[in-house]
Amino acid sequence: MKQYYLSQLVNQPQGFRAFIPSSFPLATDIKLSKETVQKHTEAIRLLGKLDGITELLPDKDCFLQMFILKDAHITIYQRAT
Repeated sequence: MKQYYLSQLVNQPQGFRAFIPSSFPLATDIKLSKETVQKHTEAIRLLGKLDGITELLPDKDCFLQMFILKDAHITIYQRAT
């Protein structure tokens, strides 16, 4: 597999150095397994479903708060054990 760097440190004419992002790899360079494509497709479908559900909610903040509290509870429980 070809290795890609996210950015490179380049000296600028003004006397400072800057991180310059690399260009994206060509789509032909990216090889995805059938399993990865299936998981990606399922994730996109579920995100669409979640987006549709949130459009029906009268109070999105209340819906989000429920998951934040649940995650906090699980985290506290895990740290206690």
